[in-house]
Amino acid sequence: GTIGTLINAGAEYIYLDQQLRYLDNEGRDDFMKQIKKKYGVSTDERANAMLTRIVTNLSASIAQTDPSITKKPYNYFVNEDKDFNAFCTIGHNLSVNIGLFEPLNYNENEIAFIVAHEMGHGQKGHPISGIKKTMPISLIASIAGANGGAAEVGSAILSQIGTAKLITKPMEIEADALAFTYAVN
Repeated sequence: GTIGTLINAGAEYIYLDQQLRYLDNEGRDDFMKQIKKKYGVSTDERANAMLTRIVTNLSASIAQTDPSITKKPYNYFVNEDKDFNAFCTIGHNLSVNIGLFEPLNYNENEIAFIVAHEMGHGQKGHPISGIKKTMPISLIASIAGANGGAAEVGSAILSQIGTAKLITKPMEIEADALAFTYAVN
């Protein structure tokens, strides 16, 4: 009955939480491989070198006020998507679309603000919070029922990346404020 349904729903959310914690920590490199496979890795040397400088500098800035970044540094890459976008997902996995560089004329300062915004999401755990709020219970149930694991949860999350369904307006405002601080520092 109703009590059984509530117990099952609670168990499914506990299962999702365990899988998300895995993907956010020890499974983050495997999840990054899935992201790279989905989006492709750009060979644009200029964009890749710029992203490395930006992430290095922003990581040092963030470490001044949040030393947790040294324990879980960002994985990052430039992907092949031509749209103007960047994203940070669970596990401090960050990607910038190649389509963001040209419209900004490869302006490192402007790109740094966008990356800082994405790192703000990562530092505040917005990707996991958003996933927990939007992951439909039927999907959780089907993954759990199929004895799925982190790979299946990761695949489900991949389908949500870049859709803006995972991040709320208050999260965007918080990431904007953090971006300003990170980039200025």
